[in-house]
Amino acid sequence: MSKRYEDDISACLLALRIDLDNTLSNIMEARIGLGGMSSVPLLAKHSQSKLLNSKFNEVSFKNAAQVLPKDVTPLSDVRASREYRMHVIQRLIIQSGKELFNQIKHNTNHAMSISQIYKE
Repeated sequence: MSKRYEDDISACLLALRIDLDNTLSNIMEARIGLGGMSSVPLLAKHSQSKLLNSKFNEVSFKNAAQVLPKDVTPLSDVRASREYRMHVIQRLIIQSGKELFNQIKHNTNHAMSISQIYKE
């Protein structure tokens, strides 16, 4: 997420990896990477733990977003305030979960991996 056009410097960034079980209904592994939130990129370990072994649904992603303040206290600078960064990343976690769920729900070929879905 960036408000500037002349520079490619993000105010905040989310990298999300979700591994599901064979039924595509449970989260077996989760990685949530954050950028632009502090002086160095980091993993949101509490949020990842909330997703681990949970049902693959919107509630799980909302729960992960709720514990994000345990993982990071965002910085404030000219690009964005700490409140804005936290709000945006929490919304991105939830929205990413919804989009991933919809992609898988509409995919009839269960042999297709999640990484293949995002390559389309």
